Amino acid sequence: MKKFFTILIIMSILSLFVGIKGSLAYGELTVKISDNYIGHYPQYNITFITQDNLKKGDNLKLTFDEQVYLSTEGIRLIEKIKVNGESLLDNPEVSSNGLAITLPFDACRGDTLQITIAEGVIRNPDSPCYIRVTLNVKGVDYESNYYKITDVTTIKNLNLSILDDSYKINFSVGYNGALEGCKETIEDSGTKTNVIVTPKDYIFIRFSPLLSQSFSSFLSKYEITINGAEPPLDPVLTKLFDDTPDEQKTIQVIVPKNIYSDVEIVIKGFLQTISIPKTLSGDAYVEVWTSKEPTIVESNHIEIKSPYLIKTLINVTPEVPDGEDGFYITKPTVGLNVDIGSAINEIKTFVSIDGKDFQPYSAPITFDDGIHTLQYYSTGYAGKNSIKEDIKEFTLKVDTTPPVVNVISPLTVDSRIYILKLKVSDDNLKEVSVKMGFITYYFCGSDIEIPTVLFDKETAVEIRAVDFAGHISEYRGVIKLNS
Repeated sequence: MKKFFTILIIMSILSLFVGIKGSLAYGELTVKISDNYIGHYPQYNITFITQDNLKKGDNLKLTFDEQVYLSTEGIRLIEKIKVNGESLLDNPEVSSNGLAITLPFDACRGDTLQITIAEGVIRNPDSPCYIRVTLNVKGVDYESNYYKITDVTTIKNLNLSILDDSYKINFSVGYNGALEGCKETIEDSGTKTNVIVTPKDYIFIRFSPLLSQSFSSFLSKYEITINGAEPPLDPVLTKLFDDTPDEQKTIQVIVPKNIYSDVEIVIKGFLQTISIPKTLSGDAYVEVWTSKEPTIVESNHIEIKSPYLIKTLINVTPEVPDGEDGFYITKPTVGLNVDIGSAINEIKTFVSIDGKDFQPYSAPITFDDGIHTLQYYSTGYAGKNSIKEDIKEFTLKVDTTPPVVNVISPLTVDSRIYILKLKVSDDNLKEVSVKMGFITYYFCGSDIEIPTVLFDKETAVEIRAVDFAGHISEYRGVIKLNS
């Protein structure tokens, strides 16, 4: 009995902590800054989901890590800080490492508050580190995510443009990203004059698979300009995922002249126009970095749709598996529709389920329990030419029923020597646990035998079966000994 009450006390204490953890879903605090470079003064966006009902005039106290410096002299903070776009009621109270502001409106539990602190108020530390912010509301502290302060800058404002006869890439160098042009010297041996190129900085451009297919495995220096100047040597071209549909070409280009701010790169065919073949569809984008700023930055994506495009799209309801381990515990329904280019007509779609012959698709398909493979493709015509899409494949794991526990052994017996036999039926069984008295046994199989000796007239049995989809079946019974 004493053990029972001890367990109850422990469970009660744990439930208090569980309650606190659950309530923190409302107290989420996140911080984003516009510039994480050392010594800079970024804009802060501090987002908080209220855990309590708040009234206009309530205090919100922000505390920053010690490395952060608050620059408040000569600044009207009331003009620099807003909550959800609204100005503060009074000037904030300033301490050595924090601000206390008054809420300019009422807020209900669960509302999102965004505190915006303009540039020029908070100075980043002078050395790389991770820091965070603490928000105190009604005496409770909420800590934000850690955010990074770095001494490494990246390129900015990267943009890809696809023109009729060329690709244009624009970006700006970051705080430490000024690029130095190469040095060319003339070496005269008396019989021959050579130009010696000494590279200083490089620009690297990685093309998306779609763009990579638009030019060969070579680009000459005559096909590229950087701020209007040709590089002194041909770019060095390398490949990722060579000879696959995901192949990406990367070029390394010598910077021909000093660049301190904006960069414009134009890639244009020399002997023939550079362009995306009309038969290709997909996303066009580039990834760019430099020898001064080696962090890879990805450009905007431009969707290219071929007039000959045939792309079958799959829609599953529910959208994502609603069970565990990728299983659907609700029978999923699959619908297919086709995205086509302007030259395509007479579309037909065909499906094959679990390896059977392909049949015309006419309506959404609902799948029963099991692991199923759906193959599908569409065909169409561009004029008199038949175009067939590659076969695609999709796998669905469906389990809508929990395990079935069947106790085979009798539960009333005369002998103390006893074998508990049970069978658990489930195609995706994960684990079975059987508790007899104070001992728990674990099994992976479905046919289970547990030999034991019955010491008491009644022995409690608890069986718990779990499948990979997350279904749980439980059984409770008592083995009764007659003698």
